[in-house]
Amino acid sequence: AGSAGGNHYHSDHPTEVQAIWSAVTSMPLVCLMAIFCLLCAWSLTSLTCFHVLIITLAQTTNERVRGVFAYSGTRNVADRGCMSNWVSALCGRRPPSKLPKDFSQLVICGECTADEKIWDSNASSIGQLSPERISSAAQLSGEALSRSSSAAVEEGRAGG
Repeated sequence: AGSAGGNHYHSDHPTEVQAIWSAVTSMPLVCLMAIFCLLCAWSLTSLTCFHVLIITLAQTTNERVRGVFAYSGTRNVADRGCMSNWVSALCGRRPPSKLPKDFSQLVICGECTADEKIWDSNASSIGQLSPERISSAAQLSGEALSRSSSAAVEEGRAGG
């Protein structure tokens, strides 16, 4: 009951804030898990929205992040409109992967340096280098070095 002279009200019941704080302090692990779940849900929702965007625009993640079509002024020939892009993404045929079917196969990008090691999955002991792979890596490395040195010479001629 309130006093006759004012609208002051006092209750023995805790307020909502006090009740929430009491729950947090009595079950901290549950609260930490709830926060973790909210962060996971936020991250997954953001990732889902990003993929909805790139499917709608018929772009790859790399094209979108680098701004290939936004800054270069080139037209995205893969973009056939929102509905066609979604039908293509969900029902279209997938091009064959350019990744090796067996990741123990040699993958060289052409930018090998002498410090890189080419591992042979068929070697008798783990960590043994195959002579064939060493020679092919050295050959590619030599080609990359000769390309970079000839480019440096050309730049020197153009600049000097």
